[in-house]
Amino acid sequence: MHINNIKKLLHLKDKDLIITNFNYESNNAILNIEFKKANQTCPNCRNTTSYVHDYRTRKFKHGNVNGYNLIVFYKRRRYVCKNCSKRFPEKNGFIDRYAKISNQLNNMILKKLRDKNTFLQISKSLNISSSTVIRRFDKHYSAIKPDIPSVISVDEFKKSNTNSKLGKYALIISDPINKKIIDILPNRRKNHFDNYLYKLPTSALNNVKIAVIDMWEPYRDLLKKHFINAEIVIDRFHYIRHIIWWLNDIRVKAMDEYKRNQGGYKLLKRYNKLLTKNPINISRFFKHNNYFKKLMSQKTIIDKCLEYSEELKRAYEFYKHFQINTETPFENKE
Repeated sequence: MHINNIKKLLHLKDKDLIITNFNYESNNAILNIEFKKANQTCPNCRNTTSYVHDYRTRKFKHGNVNGYNLIVFYKRRRYVCKNCSKRFPEKNGFIDRYAKISNQLNNMILKKLRDKNTFLQISKSLNISSSTVIRRFDKHYSAIKPDIPSVISVDEFKKSNTNSKLGKYALIISDPINKKIIDILPNRRKNHFDNYLYKLPTSALNNVKIAVIDMWEPYRDLLKKHFINAEIVIDRFHYIRHIIWWLNDIRVKAMDEYKRNQGGYKLLKRYNKLLTKNPINISRFFKHNNYFKKLMSQKTIIDKCLEYSEELKRAYEFYKHFQINTETPFENKE
């Protein structure tokens, strides 16, 4: 009977949970627990099994008891299904997968946050790090900025911590006209971005008239879903990038029509970067060229390259037309 009271006191409500040991060490109260061996349902094929594959002891923090920091050692079984060979851990109601603190301690952090305690006060009172408290705050109390302009831009950038569990890319929402950051999300995953947009006021979403994105399909789908009044625009950079890839494929195809020791192959290989340079920035200034051994400008070198392939010449004219006759979106004009 007293064991059940201890479990209730510690909010360990799992029916078949056993407390195997409890003692004090310095400022810590050490609790050892495990479940009774029982039949388990395989999550893969739904067959019942009681075969144990192995054991693993999980150590986690569980709050305070009588002024002591409660440390729990949970001897967890991993079962194996004899039907499909699936290995899976037994279910519990007190700690999530990969977590280092219990669900009960997580609830205590949230309660203290609601009571307007500082991060440092909470970390000291619960014997956890300030970074743990901050992570719980960021997860459950997102600071949504409702002041959304009529034109927004959505893109990702690579984070410095590429080993993050949230992925190596973060998502940035910005105002391309005023060149201001609206918000930054810790990752670019579709479900996280979707949840973020659901929290924004409908009036702010409906205010957006233009949304600029790259060609990633999840961005397009979510912006169409949430910004019902917005026109979705693919930013110019990604158009240019695809055209450059297309132009380069044609250059390689033209280059392969010549032998390696022929001028067509050498020239198209040597000046591949010059062919993809923005035509607006092509120099017409003549200077001595070591390859041609005479005065040449970037313009005359390109013309010489294009003599080796009519298809490449037409492709380059299209690329030049696109670069010269399209403006950078939202460019400020004097």
